[in-house]
Amino acid sequence: MERQTDPQNQESIKKSIKTLSPHEHIRLQPMMYIGRLGDGTDPNDGIYNFIKEIVANSIHEFRQGYGNSIEIVIKDNVASIRDYGRGIPLQHLVDAVSKIETGGIGSQSHIPTTMAYGLKTVNFLSSEFVARSVRDGKARTVCFNRGFLTSDLWESGVEEINGTFIQFRADEEIFGKYEYHNTILNLYLRQLVCINSGLEIKLNDKQYKSENGLLDLINDNFIEQSLYPPIHLRGENIEVVISHCRGVKNRIVYSCVNSKYTPRGGIHQQALCSAIAKTFSKFYNEKFLIADCCSSLCAAISIWVEEPCFYDSCRTQLAGDRKIIGKYVCKFIDTELINYLSKHSDVAQIIKQEILRIKASTNKIK
Repeated sequence: MERQTDPQNQESIKKSIKTLSPHEHIRLQPMMYIGRLGDGTDPNDGIYNFIKEIVANSIHEFRQGYGNSIEIVIKDNVASIRDYGRGIPLQHLVDAVSKIETGGIGSQSHIPTTMAYGLKTVNFLSSEFVARSVRDGKARTVCFNRGFLTSDLWESGVEEINGTFIQFRADEEIFGKYEYHNTILNLYLRQLVCINSGLEIKLNDKQYKSENGLLDLINDNFIEQSLYPPIHLRGENIEVVISHCRGVKNRIVYSCVNSKYTPRGGIHQQALCSAIAKTFSKFYNEKFLIADCCSSLCAAISIWVEEPCFYDSCRTQLAGDRKIIGKYVCKFIDTELINYLSKHSDVAQIIKQEILRIKASTNKIK
């Protein structure tokens, strides 16, 4: 028997369905794109993600070899970020900061793929937003109010260094009252320069720079607890620091992907711990578990992945193909760590004693 459809009910359903524009959806559901709507007391609050999204685009330029400094100024809740990269192509400036579908294709693009959502989200959720690009003596400045264009200025004969300038005030209609805290920003920027060795970042009057990369990050936090000089391994698209520390009961691993700190880890962090256990088992010719090798581990890993994917919109935890990333990390650790331990027998002995100590204490508890 054919089911009859109530025309009035169908019309009611149609009226209850609304198609939102990207601008409307982001302002209606901001937490889907920037996480928490906190007041700035938590490092995961969205106002910090705004800064991270903009800085990520500047990092893209730095990694491509354009500009080695970023200047950040925060005053009265207005944040400004200036880099010295190539600058966003002037003809694409409006689209790059206001149209979701606009983003770069490939690592050499002048418009990073990270702009696909990040920069537009900042624009849509800001009561004031300014983007200025300087390229070879020409400049373009566009201003927005809550995502809507209010002015567009073109200039020629500009005597400024190439680069991009972004300024914004997060919208209190969305966030309520908030305040940026220097302690949170200091930690983030210190981590960022350690992830990107050679990059200089200035926040108001304070400067951040690291010459030793992730090694500085580990030494900053664990130099007095380390049982031996941290092992620093560098390769193409990967950097790892390994150390075991006194008083650490649960492993501490700083993980990063494409210059972005991933506080919730992900498959690259899991791959590192697994690779360390396999390599130690191979080198010492004994069967060790991850818990034996990594319980007192203080380590850091930074990798570069083509088109990475994440478990969340704020990109705090790396997802993807476990086999591919695991194989890449394992091969690097197997080669470089064994090579290091073979040349540093004193460190190798200390590590073995620590593994055996942990293994014995675990067996005793059982």
